[in-house]
Amino acid sequence: MTLVGDTMQLNAVGRGGVMQLAERYTGNVVAMRDVHRFKDPDYAAYTIRLRERTPANAERLAGELFDRGMVRHWDSDEATVNAIAAAWMEHPDTTISTVTNRQADEVNRAIQRLRLDAGQLGDERCASMIDGQEIHVGDIVMTRRNDNHIGVANRQTFAVLGIDERSGMLVGDGKRTYRLPAEYVAEAVQLGYASTTYGAQGVTSGHAIFYAAEGASGADAYVALTRGKTGNQVFMTAGGDEDARDTLTRIIARDKADKGLEAAANNLREQIGQMAEPVDAGLNAEESSELRDLDRWLHGRKAGLLQGADRRAWASEPLPELYAEIEREQRRAGELSERIRDMRDQYETARIRAEHVEDDYRDRMRELSDKCGAALDAAAARLERDMADDWRDVHRLLERHHEDETERLRLTDRNEPGYRGFVMGRRRLAGEAAERANQSLMRYQAARAEFEDRWHIGYGEYRSSHELRAALARSRAEETPAVTDLRDRMRDLEHEREHDSEISAPERLRARVQELGHEYEEVLRANADRRSMAV
Repeated sequence: MTLVGDTMQLNAVGRGGVMQLAERYTGNVVAMRDVHRFKDPDYAAYTIRLRERTPANAERLAGELFDRGMVRHWDSDEATVNAIAAAWMEHPDTTISTVTNRQADEVNRAIQRLRLDAGQLGDERCASMIDGQEIHVGDIVMTRRNDNHIGVANRQTFAVLGIDERSGMLVGDGKRTYRLPAEYVAEAVQLGYASTTYGAQGVTSGHAIFYAAEGASGADAYVALTRGKTGNQVFMTAGGDEDARDTLTRIIARDKADKGLEAAANNLREQIGQMAEPVDAGLNAEESSELRDLDRWLHGRKAGLLQGADRRAWASEPLPELYAEIEREQRRAGELSERIRDMRDQYETARIRAEHVEDDYRDRMRELSDKCGAALDAAAARLERDMADDWRDVHRLLERHHEDETERLRLTDRNEPGYRGFVMGRRRLAGEAAERANQSLMRYQAARAEFEDRWHIGYGEYRSSHELRAALARSRAEETPAVTDLRDRMRDLEHEREHDSEISAPERLRARVQELGHEYEEVLRANADRRSMAV
């Protein structure tokens, strides 16, 4: 078995130092010093110096990057992200390395926007639950979970060749194609134009960009700036050249590498050895006594720490099988820890996306509600007008009947002067007036019955109660097609919101994080028991 690796790149996931242990316990070690990746031999030599970085030479290494013109900076994160996206559009073979997943998401979105504006992406699309971003045909995506059945690995990148919401996504890497199921796409596929330095480690491309920021380490810089064969650049947010140089110096000087338990123990010994000894500077008796007590405590503390360091070094000896099991479980704990961190980032992104989706639903519901209210008011007003017109028609018939009845009574009034002189003529006129009064009465009664049957309100009630008229019109307006159609659309929208996977995604991710957290704690507890046995 041959082990190949670079101990100055990023840590292993979990307990590191495996390469150092292998080098210590075997005599067959070959150190490869020749660099073949870069076209510029001077830059190849610089990468060797960057590999052998120390806090003492960090400032000089940062200065060399500036002297080579490899560092560019802007005064805001937004401007930096836009510049990185524009550089990718110019050189699509660029590997972009970031410090955090959030930075990678921002760069991914910026590049996708530029590609959409340029017409480089297709109309077919689907949603990723990881970063909440829509993925289009033509996008570069990254898988975030190993799946032996599909044949893909974590942090593998592909171009999207086709999308079907039911069957999933067709992707390719230039050598072969893969069909990713819809469920896997939703849970484990995200945009892949940029990734953290862990995702970039092992990649070779034409160009590379390191999005440098506080929190990065020398290993991040070393990995990110050794990806591009033709060109490597540092993009960062800074207040000026001096600020950028200071930040880059701190990054290169920072060492997060995990070089194993033995290296950690040696480092602890060095730090203990540097602990200051008490100094007697002309103290009085009481102060001298306190200083001697402190001196005894300090020596006891140093002895305890050194004993612990020696115990850690002894535990690193690969003699018992128990140690190998501890190492395996440490790696497993590290993998779980990374998955938890990734899931938390996914949860935060999904939570923000869910809030945006909720806001969109609220806006759409508010728009439909406003339309429904307006339609209801308009229908109620129209019905009130129709009801009023019908009531006036009935009222006119009643007034006509009153006129006919008045005329009949006048013609049949025996006390009216001249009644006796015109008995025969008035009798005929009175009969005609009585007939007209009867007919107008029947028309009025028929119209009133029709009005009350149509509007379900009495003729007299309509006249005496404005509130009753308005309530009746509004109740009838609720049943009009314009209003019921909008009510149905509101119910459909609410049903869609209740079943929207993007809204429920944060809770599912939260539950998954909790499950992984419980599993992580169990691994730590079990490993603590094994360590107590080893010690």
